[in-house]
Amino acid sequence: MKLEPIVISLLDTDLYKFNMDQVIFHKHTDLCGQYFFKCRNKDVVFTPEMVEEINAQIDHLCTLTFKKEELDYLRSIRFIKKDYVEFLRLWHPIRDYVTAKLDAGGELYIEVNGPLFSAMQFEIYLLEIVNEVYFRMKYDYEKLRKSAEERLDAKIKGLNDGTYTFSFAEFGCRRRLSREWEDVVVRRLVTETKNCVGTSNVYLAMKYNVTPIG
Repeated sequence: MKLEPIVISLLDTDLYKFNMDQVIFHKHTDLCGQYFFKCRNKDVVFTPEMVEEINAQIDHLCTLTFKKEELDYLRSIRFIKKDYVEFLRLWHPIRDYVTAKLDAGGELYIEVNGPLFSAMQFEIYLLEIVNEVYFRMKYDYEKLRKSAEERLDAKIKGLNDGTYTFSFAEFGCRRRLSREWEDVVVRRLVTETKNCVGTSNVYLAMKYNVTPIG
């Protein structure tokens, strides 16, 4: 693995994944699911080195389990049932359910195939991995980050000077530049403005004591 681990907590996903998975766990444990990654940007090219790193990051993802404090946090969310949290004590991502490679046409092919209650949880983790691997290995990451920071500064200024008057929640997991950058965005929006009412990222909601939303 050439990069630092991209997913370091199984809470680093959208809240709705737990909502959806809980229903599957309670009502449809016998179902299997299969889905595929589709890159909608035709000009994006994944190299063999990127795919190797994506696989290494998936390998790392599948070593993770929920920590006690993470399970306790999930228990504190009123609509997440205790029996589902007990199930998550035992659950972890299973590597055999995921295939990532370049197909015959040279395009990134990712397939997830397995019991639905487990397979569905991979979605956001995989998107986070694919995005960050691509941005870090394709571009000068520090230049991208500097540009993003300038735009964030401008948005925060607009929120504080009355240019923007609405409230909002951060929904950045699946399209983020990196784990590190989403952390910065949520921290600054929460501490430097009064407009951010929460985040869909359960890990960051726990870390910054804001409402998990979506």
